[in-house]
Amino acid sequence: MAPFRFRTRPGARSPHSHRCRVLFLAPLLAAGCGDGEPGTAPPGAPVPTTLAITPSSAVLAALEQTVQLTATVRDQTGAVMSGIGVNWASSDGGIVTVDPAGLVTAVSNGATNITATVQGGGASGGAAITVSQAVTALTVSPDEAAVDALETLQLTAQALDANRHPVAGVDFSWRSDDESVATVSADGLVTAVAPGSVVISVQASSAALTATARIVVNVSERFALVALYNATGGSRWTRSGNWLTDAPTGQWHGVTADAEGRVTGLDLSGIGLEGRLPEEFAHLTNLRRLNLSYNRLTGEIPAYLAEFTELEELGLAVNELTGPIPVELSGLTRLRVLDLSNDLFAGRNRLTGPVPAELAQLSDLEVLDLAFNTLTGPIPAGLAGLRNLTVLDIEQNDLSGPIPPDLATLSGLVVLSLAGNRLTGAIPSALGDLSNLGDLKLHMNQLSGPIPSSLGKLGRLARLSLCCNALTGSIPPELGTHLPV
Repeated sequence: MAPFRFRTRPGARSPHSHRCRVLFLAPLLAAGCGDGEPGTAPPGAPVPTTLAITPSSAVLAALEQTVQLTATVRDQTGAVMSGIGVNWASSDGGIVTVDPAGLVTAVSNGATNITATVQGGGASGGAAITVSQAVTALTVSPDEAAVDALETLQLTAQALDANRHPVAGVDFSWRSDDESVATVSADGLVTAVAPGSVVISVQASSAALTATARIVVNVSERFALVALYNATGGSRWTRSGNWLTDAPTGQWHGVTADAEGRVTGLDLSGIGLEGRLPEEFAHLTNLRRLNLSYNRLTGEIPAYLAEFTELEELGLAVNELTGPIPVELSGLTRLRVLDLSNDLFAGRNRLTGPVPAELAQLSDLEVLDLAFNTLTGPIPAGLAGLRNLTVLDIEQNDLSGPIPPDLATLSGLVVLSLAGNRLTGAIPSALGDLSNLGDLKLHMNQLSGPIPSSLGKLGRLARLSLCCNALTGSIPPELGTHLPV
C-alpha cells in the first residue's frame, strides 16, 4: 500500500509549518521572563552613594578634649554599607586634628570642619567642630609671699580649662582684704603699705571662681627710715635731701648703704630730730654706724638697739634722753665707740642709774663717753678689762667710791676723765703706768691723800686737772712746772 501523504494546494501553508514557528518562539519568551514585572531590568551592584558623620557637630570646651566621629556609608538604595574605608581630614589642623579612626582632638580655640570621604573617591560628608575653652579653675602666683613694706610684688592670675590649659582673654578683678597692710592694682600689682598679713583675691569675670594669695608684709629698711622721719619731725629737719623720694636710700641725706642696698650707716647729727625713736627703727639691723647726736630726742634709750649686732659706733650725745643705760647694749660686741654724753653748754641728756658693769663685755670698745649725765654708783672695776680703750670719760655725773686701781692696766688710754663726781679715796699711784695718757682730769671730786709722784712718769701728759679735791701734801717735783695742775 502506498504511503499516505498530506497534500496541500499549491500556494497554501502547511499547518505544521505554523506550529513549528510557535514552538520555536516559546523558548525565547520563556528565557525573557523572571520574578519581576515582565519587561523590567534587575538593579546593579551596591555603590557608596551617601556618607553621614555622627555627631554632625560638636563643641569642645578644653584643649586636648576629644570627640569620636563615626562615618555611615549608604548605597544607592539607602542600605548601610559595612567595611567601607573612609579618609578623614580637618579643614584647619591648628584648631583640631583628626586621626584615621575619626578621633578629633582640640588644639586651639576656633571653628572648623571635619570631612570624611570614601576611599577611592565618591561620597563624602562633614561635621562642624567648635573649640571654645571654658574656665573651670583659677590660680594666682605666687599664692604665698613675703614682701617688705613700701615695696611691690606682681601677682599673676591664670584661668584654666578642664585639662589645665590656660584660657586666654579672661578679665580679672583684684581685691585686698586689708588695704592698710597692702593694696592691689587692677593688674595684680601689690603695694605693701605697713607690716602685717593680708589676703589678695582675684576673680575671673567669665566664671564664679576665686583664687587667693596670702601676703606677709615685713618692715623694710626703707619703711624704718620713713617711720623715723615721720616720728622725729622730718619735715622740720634742717637737712633731708632725697628723703621720702624713690631714690635709693643710700642717696638720702645721712644714709650710707652697701652694694646690696642695705643701710649700714646713719648720721643725722645736728639736723633737728625731735621726739622718740619709733619701734620700726629696730629693723635697721645692718647698721654699723649710728650717730643721732646733737638733736632733741626724748625718752629712754631703746633696748632694741641691742639687736644692731653689726654696730661699731653708737652716738646719742647731747639729746634729751632719760632713764638708765640699757644693760642690753653689752651685747654689741663689735662696738668701738659708745657716746651717750652731753657737753658743758648744751647738755640735755639726763641718764640715770649706775654705769652697767656689763659694759665690760664690749671687748672692742675704744671710746666710752658718758660725761655730763646723772649716773650714780661706783665706777665698775670690770672696765679695766676693756684693753682697747683709749678714751674713758665719765666726768660730771654723781659717781661715788674709789677710783679702781686696775684702770691702770688700760695701757692704751689717752684720755681719762673722772672729774665732777663724788669719788673718794686716794689717787692710785698705778695711774703713772698709763704711758700713753695725754689728758687726766680728776678735779671736783672728794679725793684725798697726796698726789702720787708716779704721775711724773706720764711723759705724754698734756693736761692734768686735780683741783677741788681734798688732796694733801705738796706737788711732787716729778710733775715739773709745765702742767696745769
